[in-house]
Amino acid sequence: MFLECFMFLATEEGRDLQGEAQFYLGEYYSGYERYDLAEKYWLMAAENGFVAAWSGLGDIYSFDESLKRDYKKAFEFYSKGAELDNLYCKYRIAEMYRDGLFVKADPNKHKEIIEELYNLTKDNEEHWQMYPDIAFRYSEILNNEGRNEELTELYSELIVKFEEFIAFRRFTGSIKDLLKTIDRYYQLVDFDEDEMDIYTVSYMMKKPVRIQFMYDNRFYEIESIDDKDGIIVRFGDKWFRSVEDFYLDAKIGSDSITSLAEDIDFIEVIS
Repeated sequence: MFLECFMFLATEEGRDLQGEAQFYLGEYYSGYERYDLAEKYWLMAAENGFVAAWSGLGDIYSFDESLKRDYKKAFEFYSKGAELDNLYCKYRIAEMYRDGLFVKADPNKHKEIIEELYNLTKDNEEHWQMYPDIAFRYSEILNNEGRNEELTELYSELIVKFEEFIAFRRFTGSIKDLLKTIDRYYQLVDFDEDEMDIYTVSYMMKKPVRIQFMYDNRFYEIESIDDKDGIIVRFGDKWFRSVEDFYLDAKIGSDSITSLAEDIDFIEVIS
């Protein structure tokens, strides 16, 4: 019924929701890796003025998953979206300038775009989902320039924003960037065991340690162990190949550890 409804809206000329329906049809087919159909409907949506469709079209030609990688086309699609003030498209263009993908690598252009996006998304609730990624890229600029005072303040805020985002939507990239942010933050300020949450304990887990916490009136234990290939993590009777994998895959019952983060209390190092 879902698909039929969107197919109807997407093909009915003159309807206000036509472009939006075409965009979500593209999302639907992208989710099933039918990138030919995703491209078809995103092109229709873009032609009907649904600006977000340009980001999907750029992604098709930018990411490995679609098997259609063509950075020239990706840049062209992102540029069309950027001209219409799509922030995600601007962000992806900045990354292409950073990495020299189709365009010549240009650190100054990358910095210019990221600073613009940071100022647009900072303290703007409308863009709360994009802000952590943009602020993390901005933090890398500050780090390269040795602006430690600004970095300390930004890292402190960014940890909170990443945690809020991950509770809503858990991505590998977001987990990686959060853990990097935590590690870099505690290179600038002293670590306080009394202020730990389920994420900041990752700083302690870089070396062998046992940590206890309480959830739903029951105690749980995390143990990090120095293995020949690096740190591995035990949580209950399950083992994880890295601290990152722990945050990606650990569960209590059927719920991910990240979705329960706000309700985890009494975190302490026990050995």
